Order: sequence, then structure tokens, then C-alpha cells
Amino acid sequence: MAWSWQYSTTACRLLGVGADLTQIIKGLVLLIAVAFDVYNKSQGKRSIIGMLTRNMNRSSGGPSSPIQPDETTSTKEAIAREA
Repeated sequence: MAWSWQYSTTACRLLGVGADLTQIIKGLVLLIAVAFDVYNKSQGKRSIIGMLTRNMNRSSGGPSSPIQPDETTSTKEAIAREA
């Protein structure tokens, strides 16, 4: 994610956008991303980051833990079950 922030800063500089307006644009992009994620979760859908990381764990073998936290199991519940 850090690289995308750097690209957005570079793009704004190339377009001649001031530093203050660059921060406003980045804030709006972040706000829209969070709102989109909250909306999807309220609809019962998975978050995009959760889907991406889940797919990466499967393709690379991932952790060998039998219980993985997901939308219905909190991290604390998963840790309590493993203990």
C-alpha cells in the first residue's frame, strides 16, 4: 500500500498539485476505501484485502494452523480454540 501512496504523491507533483491539495486527495481516497469496505461488510461480503490475503495463504501453503480467523471467527476466538 505504501507504494501506491508514493505513486499518488508523484502523480500529483507531476500535475502541479500543491502539497495541501495532495493531502486532501489522499484523505478522500482513503475515506472512500474505508466506506466501501464498511458497506461490503454490512452486506455480508468479505473485504477485498481479506480475500487477497486468504488466496495468498492458500497458494503459498500458508500457515499450518487448523483454524483461521475469518468473518465469523474473531482472532481472540481462534487463539482460544488453539490453546
